[in-house]
Amino acid sequence: MCEYSQRIYNGGKEEGRREGISQGLQQGRREKEKEITEKVLSLKEQGFDEEMIKKVLKTITEKEMVPA
Repeated sequence: MCEYSQRIYNGGKEEGRREGISQGLQQGRREKEKEITEKVLSLKEQGFDEEMIKKVLKTITEKEMVPA
């Protein structure tokens, strides 16, 4: 494979990797949003008030921001 073809090939691989990572992150965010929505609905069904739900959501987001 000539040098130019090799650069094109490698560039395509890199672009594919970046795209895959981006799609994975987007899917992770969607799943997390769905999970949080389900938790909020569950708390509402259990009779928790809006202030308590806000505290729970704040705690969840704080824990996610701290690196493991």
